Amino acid sequence: MAVFLPPPFEKGCDISMKTKEFQEQIAAGIQDQGGAEGLLQAIENILEVVVASNFTGELTTADKSTREGIYDLSAKSSDCNKEIRAALTVDGEVVNQNIKHPILLLILLQLIEAKVDKYYGTASIHLWRTRVYFVYQRMLANRSHKLLTRIMESYDAMQALPDDTEGIPSKSEIHLTRGMAHYYYHEPHHSNDHIKKAFELSGLRAKLTSMMGVRTEHQSYETAQLVVRAAGSAKPEDIVEQKYQPVVCTAESANVLDRPRKLQDNIDAGHVTEQQVKEEAENYPHKDECPQDDDTEVVDSPLTAYERAIILGLCVNVRNNNPMHGLTEAERLPYLERLFVEKGVSWTMRSQILLLRSRMEQKRVRVRERALLQLCQLCDQYNLTVEGEESTVHRLQDFWLVLYPSEFGLKSELAKVYYDIGMVKSALDIHESLENWSDVVKCCRKLERSAKAESLLKDLLKDDPENPILLSSLGDATRNEDYYKQAWSLSNGRLAAPARGLGELYLEKERYEEACEYFEKALQLNPVYGADWFSMGWAAIKTKQWAKAANCYTRNVQINMEDGHSWSNLAMCNLHLGKQVPAFHCLKLAKKWSPASWKIWDNLVTVAIDIGEKRVAINTLHQIVQQKGRSYKVRSELLIKLVQRVLAVRRGEEEEELKPESLTKDQQEELDDEVFDIVPFGADIGLDYGDIEVEKNVTTQEHIENARSASVRSLCQDMHNLLAKITSHTTTESQLYKAYGDFLIGMDNPLEAFDQRLKQLRCVLKRDWQVDKTNALMVIQQATEVAECAALVTDEVLSARKVQTTPPKMQATMQVQPVLKLAEDVFGKSEEYIALKKAVEALS
Repeated sequence: MAVFLPPPFEKGCDISMKTKEFQEQIAAGIQDQGGAEGLLQAIENILEVVVASNFTGELTTADKSTREGIYDLSAKSSDCNKEIRAALTVDGEVVNQNIKHPILLLILLQLIEAKVDKYYGTASIHLWRTRVYFVYQRMLANRSHKLLTRIMESYDAMQALPDDTEGIPSKSEIHLTRGMAHYYYHEPHHSNDHIKKAFELSGLRAKLTSMMGVRTEHQSYETAQLVVRAAGSAKPEDIVEQKYQPVVCTAESANVLDRPRKLQDNIDAGHVTEQQVKEEAENYPHKDECPQDDDTEVVDSPLTAYERAIILGLCVNVRNNNPMHGLTEAERLPYLERLFVEKGVSWTMRSQILLLRSRMEQKRVRVRERALLQLCQLCDQYNLTVEGEESTVHRLQDFWLVLYPSEFGLKSELAKVYYDIGMVKSALDIHESLENWSDVVKCCRKLERSAKAESLLKDLLKDDPENPILLSSLGDATRNEDYYKQAWSLSNGRLAAPARGLGELYLEKERYEEACEYFEKALQLNPVYGADWFSMGWAAIKTKQWAKAANCYTRNVQINMEDGHSWSNLAMCNLHLGKQVPAFHCLKLAKKWSPASWKIWDNLVTVAIDIGEKRVAINTLHQIVQQKGRSYKVRSELLIKLVQRVLAVRRGEEEEELKPESLTKDQQEELDDEVFDIVPFGADIGLDYGDIEVEKNVTTQEHIENARSASVRSLCQDMHNLLAKITSHTTTESQLYKAYGDFLIGMDNPLEAFDQRLKQLRCVLKRDWQVDKTNALMVIQQATEVAECAALVTDEVLSARKVQTTPPKMQATMQVQPVLKLAEDVFGKSEEYIALKKAVEALS
């Protein structure tokens, strides 16, 4: 193995020259007999040290004794750590300052790039390349496009090999680990596909189902609970209990169980008594019920380590397929709870399960304390060994099956949690210890102690005046562009942070052209950093470069499709470019990922009406009104336009799309280019599209016409319900009543329309309305509409409805006559007044 370790790097040495000499040394070693086999063993041993030191906890003295050569090389090269970290920069992103043994990572990168295939017929080099590159990626400040490309190239090479190729995992495991890599790079669709494929190939039987049970120790009645059943292939006698495990924090005050169980278990444990259960049933009868499982119910049985990783992958897939929401987390939790009952779970996998549960519970008030304590415990365990734990090598087991973070990554996550809950000083202390200077500046600003950050960074620069990272952070603290430019110059244009900082600074100062220039420079180094695309897109919008802005936001949503604001801005760009249909679809996705922003909903309604998506507009408006109530002011011009389009459909002037359930599969194919895949928001509420009864001998065309008629009736009914809901929330908006009245007249219902016309008139009849010309003309016009509507209510309509109130013509005369009298002197010769007078005369 010694042939694959270079001589120690001395302070002031040329790193590029050293690596070139080492590459020649590797090539010479491979050509020796068995050299390539020794190369793979060297990669494995060095990678063990790097992973243990940075991810699972430093190896013990006993473990180090068998790896003395590796540790000696790292110790003797420690004086060059600064230069080595600089050499590890990729795509403008630097490795974390807290990385341990950086020389070993540099050596690994040289080893895995060696051309071994032609000297030795092994394919396992592809496996080690994916592992080394992925570890390298998780030590960088941000994601790297270059490493993503190399990782996926190695996965492609492995998947192209035959199933029985020696030295590589099974196809199922390759799909699983590749799916987790896509998840890390914010590619949920690819992640979902590979994890589903891994699950299918694994043969594991797992099912998300329900049961009647209890959630806490002292619960004395059963409720419906979500659970995951999984039948594994492991034999009970093969399960080995792990002696050393992470500390599990419990919620003593909440008494929350790790997994739901039957009420009888609480009784057997002595937490509740039979008498308590009986009293609870008598006083508070609970009616929760669960659907009965079918005959193919999965029965829990022990899982292998790989099957446990599959369950974690299914948990990730729930997140891949759903937006960030409490319901999503509630669906993910049962997968973790299933693994809590497993015995023989490895240290790393148990830590990953605890970490995922902690992340899910941070927003749940009842167990928030447990979540925070668990995260603290996971951070502390890196430097702690359990009493009697003589070796920590066992912690590496199953490491490649999960996405467990590095020590500094997990501590940064803890600091972020502290910051979010208001413990800013604690977050500042952690960031200082990790030398995360940009986060230190952020915390100091929050504490209104920006001078402290500036002073700290200037002190550090006295010892290292040419450190571009410190200079860039000082620019963050002082908002002085000179520091950014100095950092950019010292890095020779290889660091993205100074260019990114300059772009943000110019954006703040509204110097948008210069902001675009520096964001472009940052993105040339690292094109997968989404925040830069977003900021450059905003600068392009400010300079009205709509095509450029659309390109920026398109790239951003490709990187992070859950960014609702990027979808919304992309829709705005498409609208300015005259692309209404793409804008409509962008707004639908924006609403999905940012449901709390009512402005996005409002914009979706506007675009949907413009392109004729009437059902989407109606359902979206209904949702807004239902959620916002009286606080939401419906724009009357939009509502009137929507009413006009719906009535045009009823008159046959516009086409109405059919619902898929109205037609058979063969009949749908005969509709040529008809599209049925647009599902409106809230479609799962169960809207009534009408019952369609079709005789067996009816022709396809007749069936289509019947379906269209039912669809139009449903559309009109939905519009009627929406207008009734909106007008029930207002008493002052005359135009909303006008829209409702117009709709009812179009639906041949003048009697109900007349009530809306009266409300419309009352809204504008204010004291001294005739003084203001604009307001007076509006009153005259609306009084005319009242009279014209009353004229439509014939005696036949009144007799058919059996109305026992004052006839509408009499009511209209009583309401309109005062308007005629007050407006005669000033507006007697106007067209509006003449029209009103004729309408009143028609009533007599």
